[in-house]
Amino acid sequence: MRAFLDSRLSPPDEAGRPHAGGEAQRAAARGGIVFSLISLALAVLMAVTLYYILQSVRELSALESRLSELNQFERRLSGKIDKVNEGVQAQIDRLASNVSGLSGEVGRLQVEVQEVRRKLQALTEELENGAAFSSVVLPEAEDEPSRSTTISAPPPPRAEDRSAASSRPGGSWRFERIETPDGKVTYSRVR
Repeated sequence: MRAFLDSRLSPPDEAGRPHAGGEAQRAAARGGIVFSLISLALAVLMAVTLYYILQSVRELSALESRLSELNQFERRLSGKIDKVNEGVQAQIDRLASNVSGLSGEVGRLQVEVQEVRRKLQALTEELENGAAFSSVVLPEAEDEPSRSTTISAPPPPRAEDRSAASSRPGGSWRFERIETPDGKVTYSRVR
């Protein structure tokens, strides 16, 4: 191979041998070839590096656009969460006002129940002591002003009835049958 390169680099003299000054030319030619090969390798290396750098820049720009979309998504999501939070808060406030209204109503009902209890207890004591009316007179309809209807209160229970009722388990309840003029029949408890 060397003989081939030597013959190519310098023209042969009359005897067919290369010139004596051909050594310097050959060394210069070899240096040029080496320099060209190194330059070519560096150019290829730079092209590959440039390709990967451009690919990285494209990926970074795509990532940046996705991040900006993510920020927009985050803003939309936080807006929707705020709306839901406001709705839930309004429902909680409405329920709290309803509960406070109900608690006021319950307090009023408790007071009324206590009043009714006191009245019932006073009436029961009057009935037991026999101080209650034995009958109540009610006026009739306006078309017959001369007639009146008398409703008698039941007689106070006898001591024997009370003791018999209290001796039974769970107490004894008697029922009174009441028939109205329109034909309805109701039963009320009498103790």
